[in-house]
Amino acid sequence: MDDELNVDWEVLSVDGVTDVITQAARSISKNERYRHAVEIEDLEQDAHILAATKTDLQEVAYEGSMGLLHHRLTYDLKNQYATRAKHQDNLVSYDELLERRSA
Repeated sequence: MDDELNVDWEVLSVDGVTDVITQAARSISKNERYRHAVEIEDLEQDAHILAATKTDLQEVAYEGSMGLLHHRLTYDLKNQYATRAKHQDNLVSYDELLERRSA
């Protein structure tokens, strides 16, 4: 563990952590609000980084509380992408603009 940067990549080798990361990323990518704002690969990568850098997530993982890890990780990912999702919601497709114009 790197105390100066608070990075603990070993947490990713705890049984169940990578499964929780995948599940959290999938649940967000299927969410209507977020699915157009971010790719699942980006969610998974960011979840790995969050797990390795956030002390609260590391503690939960080492305790073996995978349900709580999933909840907190999903919450953190949603917060991370909330602004992007909000901006994406405000975008209008070209086809929709054409349809409005011809109506």
